Amino acid sequence: MLTAIVITMGGTGASYVVTFYMPTYAIRELGMSPAVALAGAALTGLLTFALAPSIGRWSDCVGRKPLIVWARIALVLLIYPTFAWLKASPTPAVLFTIVGGLTMILAVQAVPSITILPEMFPERVRASGMSLVYSIGVAVFGSFAPLISAWLVNASDHKESPS
Repeated sequence: MLTAIVITMGGTGASYVVTFYMPTYAIRELGMSPAVALAGAALTGLLTFALAPSIGRWSDCVGRKPLIVWARIALVLLIYPTFAWLKASPTPAVLFTIVGGLTMILAVQAVPSITILPEMFPERVRASGMSLVYSIGVAVFGSFAPLISAWLVNASDHKESPS
């Protein structure tokens, strides 16, 4: 159960920052219009929807773990530079490029993650095990990600601190 919670926590925190906090960040910290910021959020949904079937097939071919691990490594390596780039050049084009790129990486780890979780449990407890670990991971690590991100910006006075 702990392994499944860790799998959920890793992707959820990053996903909530990119999907849910980024529009607030773009508006409050970068001075972008709400329409542009929310278009960036819509882009995350559209890209994930479009990419999920292909990523699912890919994870069936190469395995779930390699995609999860490599996508999370890419995310760790790219998150700070992308926030720094957005801070240095707060334009809609840069926002959409960053949100699009991070969303693609998030999708590469999210699709196999959501598949590997039920595979970790025996059939007799699969639904309850999956729902328990996913609920804990999302509630604890996802729900607080936007709050922590906003607090970090205010406490540190560094706009790239959510990264």
